Amino acid sequence: MDAYTRYNQIRMRQADQEMTTFITDQGLYCYKVMHFGLKNAGFTYQKLVNRMCKHQIGRNMEVYVEDLLAQSMGFEKHMEDLREAFGVLYQYGDETQPNKVHIQSAIGQVFRIHGVKKRHRGQSQEVVGDH
Repeated sequence: MDAYTRYNQIRMRQADQEMTTFITDQGLYCYKVMHFGLKNAGFTYQKLVNRMCKHQIGRNMEVYVEDLLAQSMGFEKHMEDLREAFGVLYQYGDETQPNKVHIQSAIGQVFRIHGVKKRHRGQSQEVVGDH
C-alpha cells in the first residue's frame, strides 16, 4: 500500500508555517501542511506511520516510509489482517489510492523491506493487482 498522500495531510504548527514562506507573482505564501522539501519530513512521516501501525508492525505488517506491506499466513488470515490495516488507515483519515494497493500471494517466500527471502519451496502467484 502506498500512502504517499499522507505527507500532505500532516498539519504544520502555526509557528513553523512562516519558515516555509515563498513568493510568487500573486503574493507571499506559506505551507500549512508538511511537504517533501522539508529537512525532517521523512522522519516525521515515518514516526507517524510507526505510531499508527504500532500494533501490527512485526506481527502482520512491515513499514518503510510511505509503503506498507501486510503479510499473513493463509488467505482468510490475510483478509482479516487487511481489514485491520485498512481500519487503522481509515481511523487516521488516510487517503490511500486504490490503484496504489496491490494484493498478491507469495507462497513460500518471506517479503522484507530489502528484498525477498525464500522460506521454503513454493510459487509466487498474483491474486489481485492493478499494475
